[in-house]
Amino acid sequence: MGGHNAGEVASRIAVEIFIENFNRNLKDKINGKIPQNAEVASLIRSLRNASPPQASTSALQVQPFLMVDNAGSVTTLALSEIEFVYNTQGPFQDLLLVLRNLQNTDRLIKVDSVVISRSLGPTVLSVTGKAYFLKNI
Repeated sequence: MGGHNAGEVASRIAVEIFIENFNRNLKDKINGKIPQNAEVASLIRSLRNASPPQASTSALQVQPFLMVDNAGSVTTLALSEIEFVYNTQGPFQDLLLVLRNLQNTDRLIKVDSVVISRSLGPTVLSVTGKAYFLKNI
C-alpha cells in the first residue's frame, strides 16, 4: 500500500521535466519579446513589418521617453513602456492582416485602441498601444 510502481514514477518525472522545459521556453519567449532597452528602431521595424506591401504607413508616432543611464552602478530592471500611434491605409483585408501581424510581432505590445475608418479616400487603420521594455532604475 502507498507504494509507487516504476511506471508512475517515470510518468511523474516526465511530466516534471516537460513542465520545467515548458516554463523555460515560455520564459525565453517572454524575454525575447521584452528587450533590455527601448530599442525604438526595433519597435518601428516591427510595426512597419506588420503591414503588407499593399498597405502604406501614413503615420508612426512614438511617445518621448527618458532613459536613465546608471553606468557603473548596481541597477534593477523594471518593466517600462513606450506609447505609440500607428496609422496605415490600404484595402480592408490588408488592414485586417496588419492587426493579425501585430498579434504575432516580435515585440510585446498591448493594443489600447483600434479604429478603422473610411471617408472619400482609402480605408485607414489607426492603432494606439504600448510596447514594453526593461529599463534600468
